[in-house]
Amino acid sequence: MNYYRVKQVDFDGKSSYSPIKTLSFNEVNSKISIYPNPTANYIEVEGDAIESIVVYNQLGHEVKVKIDGNKVDLSGLPN
Repeated sequence: MNYYRVKQVDFDGKSSYSPIKTLSFNEVNSKISIYPNPTANYIEVEGDAIESIVVYNQLGHEVKVKIDGNKVDLSGLPN
């Protein structure tokens, strides 16, 4: 089981954390690569057993993006 959260730092120096998200890999040797990082327009997701790709915003809401195979178009999302 893997646990993730994001720390956001505002321009005024105040910070906050996102809710903790968990991710479980069924295979011990599973690997996932997401690149390029940082990105402006798209990301590519590669891995051993990827069944689906879902993108969430900073509030934890699912956002609609165009997914073509392993390529995820993020160009329509706000910064």
